[in-house]
Amino acid sequence: MNRKLIFAVLVAIGLFVPAGRTAFAGVVQIDDLSEGTPTVQAFSNGGTDITATNITILPDTTGEFLHFTFTSVDQTFANSFTRTRDLLELNGSLSDRLVVTATGAGSSVYDIKFASDPSLLTAAGDIVPALIEDGTSQFMFDITTTGGPQPGTDNFFVRSDLDVVPEPASLVLLGVGVLGLGAYGWCHRRWPFAVV
Repeated sequence: MNRKLIFAVLVAIGLFVPAGRTAFAGVVQIDDLSEGTPTVQAFSNGGTDITATNITILPDTTGEFLHFTFTSVDQTFANSFTRTRDLLELNGSLSDRLVVTATGAGSSVYDIKFASDPSLLTAAGDIVPALIEDGTSQFMFDITTTGGPQPGTDNFFVRSDLDVVPEPASLVLLGVGVLGLGAYGWCHRRWPFAVV
């Protein structure tokens, strides 16, 4: 998803929440589209990029492990908790893991860990059923906060690279096509010795 589409979604969610319902407070978008360290962005209710003010990358971030805090926008937690969700490859093997911890009652800071090498991060707390990664920005979960001017929901998304491996049938078709082209060229080649 590009930034304009994310902004449109954020504005739509922020503007069309009926009175008395939970509004959304913020969005955290983690991008893991390369072999390096994943990146993160945060947006407020109005679609404003709040990464510089609300995200703090922690010093243990290295390689395929991203550790940061996110300060929720005008919200506080009723209690502390941890939530985990995994992303799976198309073949069902574990690919990525996200672990979000609300740091305590009355706090507004999430401790967030993301690993594209899941052996670096242990699942904890409430474990949400895994998703199959599809290369798009995927909704991981939301967390509703109770403090602040009105209850709000923080949404967490992960965009992970998709390892596309051709199916065996595709490889067979490619091979048959190459053989067909070779046979056509062999049948229609010109002999160097012409018969007069």
